[in-house]
Amino acid sequence: MLGPHRLPFFIEWHGEPAEHPGAIQAEHKVDPVGITSVVHGDVGLTAGLLSAVPMLAVEPHRKGVVSVSIETEAGSITLPG
Repeated sequence: MLGPHRLPFFIEWHGEPAEHPGAIQAEHKVDPVGITSVVHGDVGLTAGLLSAVPMLAVEPHRKGVVSVSIETEAGSITLPG
């Protein structure tokens, strides 16, 4: 679905942690430490992200995900939405 009312989806994993697709080794130029912030324009999305993202900001006048910041060994990277 394309348009201003797109929302991300959440996946709950019930298998063994070692079998999770995110557990597969991947080469990166820098190692990610974690997501440090998400800025989005959907107030209804906040409840689903609060437990996963420590710094969550809502800009209600904006549509969809505005940006996501990821902390790495080399510093912070901000990806525009």
